[in-house]
Amino acid sequence: MSLTVKYYGLDEVLEYFDKYAKQPYFSIWDRNSCHIQYSGDSFDEAKEIITDEINLLKKRNYENPLTIKLHTEKSKVYTSTNKDYNSCAVFVCYDSAIGSALMPAQQNNNQATIMLLNEINALKSEVNALKSEKIEYEEEEEDSETNFINGVNQALEHPIIAGLLNKLIFGKQPSLAGVNTNLDLDDCIKTLFDKGVTIEHLRKLADMPKDKISMLISML
Repeated sequence: MSLTVKYYGLDEVLEYFDKYAKQPYFSIWDRNSCHIQYSGDSFDEAKEIITDEINLLKKRNYENPLTIKLHTEKSKVYTSTNKDYNSCAVFVCYDSAIGSALMPAQQNNNQATIMLLNEINALKSEVNALKSEKIEYEEEEEDSETNFINGVNQALEHPIIAGLLNKLIFGKQPSLAGVNTNLDLDDCIKTLFDKGVTIEHLRKLADMPKDKISMLISML
């Protein structure tokens, strides 16, 4: 037989006790199992015992509905078969129906939610790490491209290379003073690369002695 909870938390139980208790005698039950009972003569002492018991059960996350019976006769031991009570009520230790959310099924739901949030946070961390790696990779690629372009420009700015380019591309006499002012550097680079020349070729050429380069130019 299911129990219908009517009161939630300590305050509501004490209000119920103040309203309906004709004597300070009471007992608290989980179905047929007695948790605590009182047959003294003090209402204040009875309320203190109720307070301590509910607070203790709440601290232990006690989940079951409990029944408090307000007895009219004093007895050393109250049993589940005693009918000497004028009122009884079912309550839980938590302050509200929502506050009793530690029921097993809801505990599982809470645990599943926590696990899901942990998974989401882990995925976020992985995504952020990948983004950081991508940014570092792109920066390295940009640096590499910049270094390559700078290397090409440095090689082409070499006086001997400049003179040789003028001779190869435009058929002009080499000038060791530098690149001809009419030379379109971008077109020059594109033409050389289209013909299979690489940056390494240009660097090796720039490292050659001046007399060897002059000899190469004379052969063109």
